[in-house]
Amino acid sequence: MSVTQNVSIRQNFDETCESMLNQLINVVVTRNYNYHGVAYWFDRVDIGLVGFAQLFRLCASYNYNLTRKLMDYVVLRGGHVVLGDIPKPDTSLYTTPSDTLEYMIQSYKELNDLAISLHKMADENQDANLTDFLEAEIIRPVSKVIRRIGVLVANVRRAGPGLGEYQVNKHLKVYLTRMVNPTLESVNFSSII
Repeated sequence: MSVTQNVSIRQNFDETCESMLNQLINVVVTRNYNYHGVAYWFDRVDIGLVGFAQLFRLCASYNYNLTRKLMDYVVLRGGHVVLGDIPKPDTSLYTTPSDTLEYMIQSYKELNDLAISLHKMADENQDANLTDFLEAEIIRPVSKVIRRIGVLVANVRRAGPGLGEYQVNKHLKVYLTRMVNPTLESVNFSSII
């Protein structure tokens, strides 16, 4: 008898849903990696937009926590986590705060679309557990994040480049410093932005 026996705890957890959950995990891991890159780009001495750097660190923290929840969920349901390669970020995306925030909105929309597709599949398979999890942990919170980042994009555009971006950065830095735990542990991102 082998040391590891195949004990199945899987119940009403379709393999296609598991595969899509793993795809979702890989998307979130990639976003985490990209947001760290963006954060450190804004934090450079020649860029110096520390408020935007804090925002993207917060986004990376949110994605890290979401990754853990997704992986825990897959294992809880008796599935296997399958991680893929993380591609190098496209640094041409971070040229201005406005462009970078647009990239962020687009990436959250893609995440939400994938979660909604998975939700439909789970609903077709009558997997109420997965649909509830997706609604509570991804679909509702990410919808709020998209709206709040959209408001931030509007403010950055309204303020304009140069001094306007600096002013938004300054207010963003103060706002995030007041609202965020310095260790960034268990941050509820959707309530901050």
